[in-house]
Amino acid sequence: MNTYSGKWAFKAGLPCKTSVSGVTIMVIPNFMGIAVYSPKLDKNYNSKKSQIFLSNFVKLFGYDSIDHIYGAGIISKLGMKSSLGGNKEDASMNLLYFSKQNKIRDIRK
Repeated sequence: MNTYSGKWAFKAGLPCKTSVSGVTIMVIPNFMGIAVYSPKLDKNYNSKKSQIFLSNFVKLFGYDSIDHIYGAGIISKLGMKSSLGGNKEDASMNLLYFSKQNKIRDIRK
């Protein structure tokens, strides 16, 4: 996150790496990595929309870097928040959840 890395670590609590092309990669330890692309950069050469998406993702599931230590994993949070139907954001979260659970039939729906 370049010069914004300290603030990002305090804000999100998860490690990220950015590039000047607009790609941001966030790692959720022992679970997954997320890559987001949006070419519009801020003054720190980080993607503006990627920061918004990733910070909303972390807020939505309440996940931070020490969450896995206490056993409150993101999968159970995904399961509680996921439901069939809804808007495009719900559909994206359902896709992540069903992929992790290997539910091919639900993914096709």
